[in-house]
Amino acid sequence: SDKMGNLTINKTGGSVIMNSAIDIGGNFTTSNATSILNTNGLYVRIAGNFNNNAGSTTYTNTGTTGTLDFNGTGAQTYNQGSSTLTLNNVVMDNSGTGVNLSTNMVLGTSGVLTLTNGRICPLVIRLRAISERILHLQLLQQFRSYLPVSTRGLLSLTAQYRANA
Repeated sequence: SDKMGNLTINKTGGSVIMNSAIDIGGNFTTSNATSILNTNGLYVRIAGNFNNNAGSTTYTNTGTTGTLDFNGTGAQTYNQGSSTLTLNNVVMDNSGTGVNLSTNMVLGTSGVLTLTNGRICPLVIRLRAISERILHLQLLQQFRSYLPVSTRGLLSLTAQYRANA
């Protein structure tokens, strides 16, 4: 496998531009507001923590095909940074204790959240999908299995949607 250890972007200008998918065996970090990773709409697999500095400013070009895949074997943390990061596809495939959301996780209009393995924490979860799709009760029932047992009774989703005219 071509898995790397930790990936830290630390730049004073310009961007690191991905030319192919990457598999990070450790943590991903953008150190400051000028440390930019342009994902070029490619696949990013991460086994450690995701620590982004400044939302869509420092983690860019997720496009309609970009995917962020959490595949750790232990606890992972997601932090979008100081401003909103709109992701496209997110895969949750953590075989450990799950992914802890330190900030909101936002999916774009064509985004897909794939729940394969693990749990999404903490006790209060805010999902914000910028989408015109209707959430079905079946989805809520499936989603509940990815939450810690102590959270399931507290879960409520409010869905707003706009029907196509």
